[in-house]
Amino acid sequence: MAAANDLPDILESTRAERLATGFVFTEGPLWHPDGFYYFVDIRTNSLYRLTPGKTAELVTKTAGGNGTTFDLEGRVVLCEGDARRVSRVTRDGKIEPL
Repeated sequence: MAAANDLPDILESTRAERLATGFVFTEGPLWHPDGFYYFVDIRTNSLYRLTPGKTAELVTKTAGGNGTTFDLEGRVVLCEGDARRVSRVTRDGKIEPL
């Protein structure tokens, strides 16, 4: 039978840590192996990139962005509910409908 809490076996620390503030309603996060997160602030239609210890950077505005993942080339793919589409963020930060 699996342990009730396997997190101590896979995480360096199980303590919650606040990485940033000042957002309205965030979803995500999406961890990148290069050491940063992507997350969306749904209410402000914004996709951010956050490196721990630094200020969050706005990547692009979205049309209700949520549900982020990566494609096979490492680009962010997200659902945009207000636009009723699935989109990809290009290397230069533009939204490209799929």
